[in-house]
Amino acid sequence: MILKICKKCNQEKSLDQFAKNPQCKDGHIGSCRDCIKGSLKKNRKCIACGIEFYSSPKRIKDGYGKYCSDKCKSSGKQNPRYIENNVSCKKCGESFHVKPSQQKSGKSKIYCSIECNIADRRTTVNCRHCNSEFQVQKSKVGRIKYCSSECSKLALLQDPVRAPKSTKLNCACKTCGKKFYTKPSELRRGSGIGTYCSSECMTGSRKAKRIDGLVTSYLEEIFLNQLTDNSIVSGMQRELEFHDKRKWRFDFAWIDKKIAVEIQGGIWLGKSGSHTSSNGFENDCEKRNEAVIEG
Repeated sequence: MILKICKKCNQEKSLDQFAKNPQCKDGHIGSCRDCIKGSLKKNRKCIACGIEFYSSPKRIKDGYGKYCSDKCKSSGKQNPRYIENNVSCKKCGESFHVKPSQQKSGKSKIYCSIECNIADRRTTVNCRHCNSEFQVQKSKVGRIKYCSSECSKLALLQDPVRAPKSTKLNCACKTCGKKFYTKPSELRRGSGIGTYCSSECMTGSRKAKRIDGLVTSYLEEIFLNQLTDNSIVSGMQRELEFHDKRKWRFDFAWIDKKIAVEIQGGIWLGKSGSHTSSNGFENDCEKRNEAVIEG
């Protein structure tokens, strides 16, 4: 921060407290803003709040300098240009002020607040599927019949007259057994489409519980089965914490042989995970470098 000493108060202040002047050596005048403001003689009195303030002779000549601030300029009844013109809110009936010019042009407000505007334009209807109450715009009454997209789909599928043949429940979830609909064109693509009803069921199917209760990925369990089949589990330790300060862990580790294995997971999933994102990749590099340093 650049500091400068004021010529009037002899106090050291930051450079932004001095007005700019390109003719000065450092580009700023010698007196601070507070000293200049205090030296000006208060030659006007605010007609709204009565506070004395300074206004330049040119502004006074042009007809300005009547208010000390913009707040006083638009301070309602204290403004000489204020005209009493109150109207009642269409929703709550509360009285509020409207400019006569706006009322004359037909563009004046009819609500005292945004809340009244929204409340007056909405009404309560019942969902045709679950019979729960929800609010809709009055202009859309009769067009919106269901409270959510789920209710709309269920009502369509359960109606034998309205439901087309292509929307029948043609798949069963591998995890929870729930029946759901998948387009035939997507089923022909394969790649596991139509196997799970939701992302939660898909994620739950790819996780397995170990004996100690911790949840790990199915790739770790596959790798563990391969180690067991080849008799390489002697001296192995799961979730090894090797650092004193950081909570880094390796999925599999053989301490006596100084070998550690980390299951990275998928790298072509299209979404950033804990290992494939930019931050995750940098953290993995830092973890491996520290593991190499510690041997």
